[in-house]
Amino acid sequence: MISLSIDVTEIKKERIREVVKNDGKVAQYLDLTLIDTPNSQYGDHYMAVQKSTAEERQGGLTMPILGNAKDWSKVDQQQPQVQPQPQVQPSFDEQDDIPF
Repeated sequence: MISLSIDVTEIKKERIREVVKNDGKVAQYLDLTLIDTPNSQYGDHYMAVQKSTAEERQGGLTMPILGNAKDWSKVDQQQPQVQPQPQVQPSFDEQDDIPF
């Protein structure tokens, strides 16, 4: 399961597309793109932006971040354990003059 939270005040309204359904009702759609953010400091897995066309992306257009998403199946996976490094004991030479 992926949960998504967006700030609706950031939506570019002109990008909402309307579709007339078979029953004559008009539906409004907002196309979103989820972009991986594997190193998010807040534990989110994706950021959500409004979809842009390939031409817009090639032209350098970046859409504002609307929010974030979390993949709960990734949260349940156990994180890899960091293996502790073995401590190297200094060698002791009995001939050393150590004052203590």
